[in-house]
Amino acid sequence: MDNDILSLWSPWLRTANSPWEQVLHFAVKKHYSKNDIILGNRQLINELYYLHVGEIKMIHLNSEGEEKPVWYIGSGNIFGETPFLLGGECNTIFTCVRDSIVYTFNRQLVMEKILPLNPDIMIDMLNGMASKIQTLTRQIYDLSLTSPKMRLYRLLYSISTTRVNNAIKISQQDLADLLGIHRVTLNKILVALKHSGIIEHDFNRKRITVGNPAGLLKLMEKEQS
Repeated sequence: MDNDILSLWSPWLRTANSPWEQVLHFAVKKHYSKNDIILGNRQLINELYYLHVGEIKMIHLNSEGEEKPVWYIGSGNIFGETPFLLGGECNTIFTCVRDSIVYTFNRQLVMEKILPLNPDIMIDMLNGMASKIQTLTRQIYDLSLTSPKMRLYRLLYSISTTRVNNAIKISQQDLADLLGIHRVTLNKILVALKHSGIIEHDFNRKRITVGNPAGLLKLMEKEQS
């Protein structure tokens, strides 16, 4: 999938010089391979997870088993902190996009020693949670108050205004997952856009080109009215 589009529509969470690096000697080191599931649906969480090396994707599954990527986590981030702090189940899935090294901290150690004695780590956790809340709020608004057409139109229009070739390389399934749209619904919208001369869609090469940005803008204005 196109990394620029991922960054815009399924945000990256990255941290430079993470303070968690200074307490890794308290944690358990674990190795995961690409596509491994680190945390799964309904799993009870008794540890806090820190991504030392690699890349992790957080996804939600709907009742039909379709994926909606929420964000991508880069090295230097903790994850699973919400069920960890609440002492409950993990209602999302964290899976490895590539080989990763993860450190796990047990609850008692984090609550009694690491957080009270390391204010910089406490601030890092709060900042990370605030960033994730902001991302989730934005996505909830988009999914609940924006139509599937408008979500697709906005993404395609952003491509037409930021790229010289007005193109994106992505499969229909990845695009559907990214926007939280059923694949059948997405296909119908893409077909209509292609017939209207708004886009060129090379299904085999997984490439969509916006050929008529002005026409797409008119469709966006009509959808909003």
